[in-house]
Amino acid sequence: MILIALGGNMHVKSRSPEQILRWAIDEMAKYQIYVISISSFYCTKPVGQEGQSDYVNAVVRVRAAMKPANLLKNLKLIENAAGRTVQPAPLRARWGPRPLDLDLVDYKTMITRNFHVCSRDSMVTKMAKRRRVGSCDLVLPHPQAHLRPFVIRPIIDIAPFWHHPVTGLSALDMWALIKNGSEGSILHKLP
Repeated sequence: MILIALGGNMHVKSRSPEQILRWAIDEMAKYQIYVISISSFYCTKPVGQEGQSDYVNAVVRVRAAMKPANLLKNLKLIENAAGRTVQPAPLRARWGPRPLDLDLVDYKTMITRNFHVCSRDSMVTKMAKRRRVGSCDLVLPHPQAHLRPFVIRPIIDIAPFWHHPVTGLSALDMWALIKNGSEGSILHKLP
């Protein structure tokens, strides 16, 4: 199973965050990423930088016949086409506003050798240990997915019995542990 999380909270060229996510889902086929199922769309509280707008989040289950590093590179190309720009590190706001964020949550239960389950306190340390793959960072499964309500709740829509490759917990089990947290919490399902 391949799971990709989508999120965004910026308007670009009069397109809303929800419209940008829907555009990205359609765009995936151009990169030979074939969408099998799409979760509901959720309005969620932001994580990180204060004062930013609420996010729209969803998760898709896809089929792709490429290596995970190539898949991640293609996701970054879609982000760029949506208007996402990456600023140099000194100017970059961690978890700041963005028109589109595409994260590879799970790739066929693959675990990279540098993955470890991080708590909120060890995330910065974990991020410093990422493995470089080409020009993209690749850590599988996504190192914060199990901590993010805006990732786990949409996964329940399309794969409720998916198990985290490292923790062994199902999406339903993880949801029970994080659903009452404040960061990244679900505000409401979009119609």
